[in-house]
Amino acid sequence: MIITSNTITHTYSIPKLSLVGEVDGFEKVAYKAEVILSSSFEYDYTFAAPTGDVMAGLTTNIKEKRVKSVDVEYTVDLPTVGIATTSFTSWDDLEEDQVIQWTFDVNPELTSAMRLENENKALTEKDKVNNPRKYFYDTPPTPWGVRANQESIGE
Repeated sequence: MIITSNTITHTYSIPKLSLVGEVDGFEKVAYKAEVILSSSFEYDYTFAAPTGDVMAGLTTNIKEKRVKSVDVEYTVDLPTVGIATTSFTSWDDLEEDQVIQWTFDVNPELTSAMRLENENKALTEKDKVNNPRKYFYDTPPTPWGVRANQESIGE
């Protein structure tokens, strides 16, 4: 299932679904879903590539579309009490989108919190692409240490 929010595309999947053998006469009842939320964004990446004679230093700018994503995995317990005959779906007939919707319905607060958390991580990654100098950290020699070193070499 795909949801778009704030230029971020959220893709949900269920890699693992656990079952209990029998509940209230129903066999193979899903009781726990592992959800993977992948939040991604697309961006343009431009770089200089050599063209023609490499020795002459000729380059051309190449622009590519790239995708960056961040993932989070979480578990949702599905209710197994009070299953109605009219709403029960047998194990073999389950569809991933149906189970994803159950996880949304069962715990909307968790769904919202995980989406917001992952969206914020994705937006930070997007900002790192757009503003890399904001995230550049270094511990160079101190200016006075450099000057002292230069003075000692000069003596």
